Amino acid sequence: MLFRSGYNYSQFQSDNILLTYPNPFENYLQIAFYSVDSQMISVQLFDIRGRKVADQTLQANVRSVNYITLNSLEEIDRGMYILRINTSTKTYYKKLIR
Repeated sequence: MLFRSGYNYSQFQSDNILLTYPNPFENYLQIAFYSVDSQMISVQLFDIRGRKVADQTLQANVRSVNYITLNSLEEIDRGMYILRINTSTKTYYKKLIR
């Protein structure tokens, strides 16, 4: 199952500003992130030892839900991972399992 399009702001209040699917993930990870401003967003995935295993940057659209897909993750080991989203004003973290 993939994210459906059409998320709106009310679905991204408080801790739900960042949604991921699936968790646990296999060979891809989808991320939905609400942005109030047009800004550059850095998406990084780290293993439990702090090694970066995936990295992507995108230009977020103002007041909209932005979708990011990290592909080709089948090569990384099973275990716990930390997703980090850096914006111009905040950094968000989410714990994920592969």
